[in-house]
Amino acid sequence: MQVNGDISTGNSKTFSNGDFLQGNGTISANVIRIDSVNGNITVDASKLPDPASGGTIELSAGATLNILDPSGGGPTKRSSIVANGNTINFVSPGLFTFDFTNSSLILFGAGSGGLHASNINFLGPNFSALSGADINIFSVELPIVNGDKPFSGLIDASGSILAVSNLESAGLIAGSNITAGGNVYTEIVLAGGNITIGGDLMCSLLSVPLAL
Repeated sequence: MQVNGDISTGNSKTFSNGDFLQGNGTISANVIRIDSVNGNITVDASKLPDPASGGTIELSAGATLNILDPSGGGPTKRSSIVANGNTINFVSPGLFTFDFTNSSLILFGAGSGGLHASNINFLGPNFSALSGADINIFSVELPIVNGDKPFSGLIDASGSILAVSNLESAGLIAGSNITAGGNVYTEIVLAGGNITIGGDLMCSLLSVPLAL
């Protein structure tokens, strides 16, 4: 399936057993849902513009979900974005801040292929990144609210978590190692392997394996 003409509607929902390919068309809708039961999904974020306010996006790929060239000058107006795929790849030519400070839910769920977003700085509350393998990102940062950063969200990988810069979330859980080039700010850190932090560690509960 491929969209090569512009679509403007209240709700846009597509279901397929095959691939959803990136086309030249723009999908302008309050509710966008794309399901590929057994295939891949490739979307250009700039081709899914925000509505005036609110709205949701749901993406579900049975295989690989590719999110291309995220762009935008400010926070997304979408109230929620939920995306799942066996492998999730963010493809950006340079560092990009995905700002969802006005959203109520942002969730990316990957399977055995992992979540790969090494050029993406995720900024906002209620962010969940789940993976049946590794999570590789630039950073996750919580917004400042009345001079504080309230904890929210979850970063949970069956494998390792690797961040170039900061990791900020209510919970960090990894079956293997946790590595952050910057600071780690969280309530709970649970790691099945080593924890390596380039900056400061601020947490209430820390659990790592005992050395035998």
